[in-house]
Formats: sequence, structure tokens, C-alpha cells
Amino acid sequence: MASSRMTALLASFYGMQATEGQREIDEMDMDSAAFNVDAFVKKKLTEEPLPNLVALSRQLNSATKGLDSNVQNLVYENYSKFISATDTIR
Repeated sequence: MASSRMTALLASFYGMQATEGQREIDEMDMDSAAFNVDAFVKKKLTEEPLPNLVALSRQLNSATKGLDSNVQNLVYENYSKFISATDTIR
């Protein structure tokens, strides 16, 4: 219960919709809490041709780099705010 409340609070803070229905049940949805990487990879390897797998790999690499860049920017911004607040307090 606390977990679902926390999820709802975080979702409202970040402006996302907290849905507990289909997204949490779907183990093939990478954004789902129930995402199963082993089942996803097995399904993709058995159903997709090689060019589609290469394209998926590139897409995932690009998305990962974008998320990494976003996290680095957030860390830098928060660090800058922290330094500014420290200077203000002094």
C-alpha cells in the first residue's frame, strides 16, 4: 500500500499518470514495474529478424545515452543550486 501511494506521489510530482492496470501487468513493457528482461529478450530473439534486432539495439543505446545525459544535467543543476544555497547561507 505504501508503495502504491509513493508511486502516485512521484507520478503527480513529475506530471505523469499513475496507472496500476495494464502497465504494471505487462512484462514486455519496459516502463512497467513488472518488466521481465529475460522474457523480453527471448521473445525478441525468437520473433525478430537480425536487422530489426540491430535497429532495436541502436534505439536502446541511443535512449540510454539520452537518459544518462539527462541525469548528468540534473546532477549538475542540483549541485549548482546546492553551492548557491551554501554561499547564501554564509
